[in-house]
Order: sequence, then C-alpha cells, then structure tokens
Amino acid sequence: MRFLLMIVVSPSDTWLKEAVADCTKSFSVASPYIGSYLATLAKRLEHGVQLTVLTRTVLSEFATRSSDLDAVIKLARRAGGVLSLSSLHAKTYIVDDRRALITSANATHSGMHRNWECGYQLTDKSNVRTLRRMLLHGFGSTPPPQLWTVHDLYELQEPVEKLRSALPRPVVRLSADIETPRRVQLHRKEYSRLVHSFSGWLQLTL
Repeated sequence: MRFLLMIVVSPSDTWLKEAVADCTKSFSVASPYIGSYLATLAKRLEHGVQLTVLTRTVLSEFATRSSDLDAVIKLARRAGGVLSLSSLHAKTYIVDDRRALITSANATHSGMHRNWECGYQLTDKSNVRTLRRMLLHGFGSTPPPQLWTVHDLYELQEPVEKLRSALPRPVVRLSADIETPRRVQLHRKEYSRLVHSFSGWLQLTL
C-alpha cells in the first residue's frame, strides 16, 4: 500500500477552506487557542454538519487574549458545547472521515495567515477515523476532556474581564496568538481583591 505524503505550509488557511468546502458530515478541531477566524469559518459549514471543538478554557489565556472567549462561545452555540482540556497542545483539523491536518497552526488568524506553520495531511480513512476518536478522548488524557456548555462559558465572562483589568497594561496588549502566554503575576493585594470580587464556586476554587 502506498501513501502520498503531503506537507502543508503557510498559509494553512488555504488547505482549511478547501477542506471545509467539501465537508458533508463532521468537522473536528483541536486547538489550544481559538480566534474569531474559526468562528467565521464554522459559518461556512452546512447546517447538518457535526462540529466538534477541543480547546483550553483557561482564565488567564482569555484575559490576555491568547484565546478569544467570544469566539469559543459562538462555536459552543453551533456545536452544543466545546470540549475543554487544560493541557492541550495538539492542533488538528479533521474533515469527515476523509482527511485531516496535523499541524503547528492554532485556529487563529495568525496561525492560519501570519505565522510560518508546517503540517502533514492524513488521507487514509482508517487513520483519520482513529485520529478523530483520539481527539474526542483528549488524545488519551486523564482525566478526559470536560464538556463546557454555552452557559458555562458565559459564566467566565465576568471573571475574565476582572482579571484583564487587574493585569499590567503591557500584558493585555500581547498578541492574540502567542504560542505560550506569559505567566500572570499579581501582588498579594491584587490577588486577594480579585478573588474576593468573585462569588460562589469560582471564589472557592481560586
């Protein structure tokens, strides 16, 4: 059996738009960081196409705009929720059970257009199906990904805004597509004020 190796380099957007145009059953995405790019792309899917999104739902990453909470909410509305895995690093795009892209490109404008990315197209149907099953189970993570509903994500909006306002200005200005966001450091007073501004389970968790 022979396999045709296809390397996909920037702009990854070209591959993805062509693939989505052919999508008839399912579109599955794993990406740590998500931008409005993916929410806009998802609008091109036919109504009956099943959308699955695996991403991270980390407060500090939404606060520094490494990932776009509003875009994640829009995708959750379309998909009936998103899967969350805080340690996710994989970037994978799967169209039906026909082809997939395993790449370094996040589902953001920069990942698809600006950054120099490289990936591999998978076309063997058996391997594509296996990859999709792996995505759904968080690539073997323990515990497995958790489903976040639109309501769950809406509850993050207020704490994200409060955390964003507490961050030093240069951190807030960071590009939305930084691969590894800086750690957020708050003074004890700032942290205490932030935590006490929350209520219920979030305050207890923090």
